[in-house]
Amino acid sequence: MFSTLDGFINLINSNSEKLDLHQESLISINREGDSLERYIKDGFCNLLNKQLDEKESLEEYSKVFSWTGAQNHPPDLMIRGGDAIEVKKSASLAPTSFQLNSSPPRQKMSSKDPMINQRIKDCENWTEKDVVYCLGSVTNQAINNIWFVYGDCFVASPDTYKSIKVDIKDFLKNMSYKMAETNELGRINNYDPLGHSSLRIRGMWSLRHPRSIFGNFTNQKNNGLYFVARKEKFKSFGANTINKLKKIDKIKSLDFKTEDPDNPKKSIECKILKYEI
Repeated sequence: MFSTLDGFINLINSNSEKLDLHQESLISINREGDSLERYIKDGFCNLLNKQLDEKESLEEYSKVFSWTGAQNHPPDLMIRGGDAIEVKKSASLAPTSFQLNSSPPRQKMSSKDPMINQRIKDCENWTEKDVVYCLGSVTNQAINNIWFVYGDCFVASPDTYKSIKVDIKDFLKNMSYKMAETNELGRINNYDPLGHSSLRIRGMWSLRHPRSIFGNFTNQKNNGLYFVARKEKFKSFGANTINKLKKIDKIKSLDFKTEDPDNPKKSIECKILKYEI
């Protein structure tokens, strides 16, 4: 079964020569105007060095992904039988945070989540998926680094974020305004005298960038591809995937401990894979 780690390996194999030749720019986006998300899809599906029309590309995507995204409907990508991937782009070489907007931080994505679009729930037979944050720094149409980090390495359990939402909604309900039912924090309808206006109250989440959390385990430069997961997650990857990984000499791995997102007094065991220039 295809995994995020397989995609990470495919990205490196597709760009091995270019990485050697262009040490400063690292990876150039193939076609002008392509998004980071398109680049990730092409890289995972081994299409970066192929010239396909849109129909052919979609056919190849469908072999790996059950969902390839829609604006304002996370996640951006879902691997068939695998992870849910959130792709975020930064124009900074050294970002310290990234925006999630109204989506709360997630370790996992559930098909029962009322915030998820019905089309996503129906795109394959699934109940729960691990969430991977794919974070790329893009400057002058060149990708300088990409981090693939599983949510459970730095994001707390869902109840942590649900509790503050419940507290805010309860506070708003106790105000004198007539609140309408909504999946957001709140909604006040017919606010003005003629009832023409409504106020939507939404949460706007952001997260620390993994570079600012796990950067000490890298070469401290801006160029590289990184993959961070709990050690127990690595046990779920197939033998064929691990064998492919071992064949790439330039990928270095490091086991480390970091704070448990749910209890800073405890630690969790993680592994980082590094392909650095």
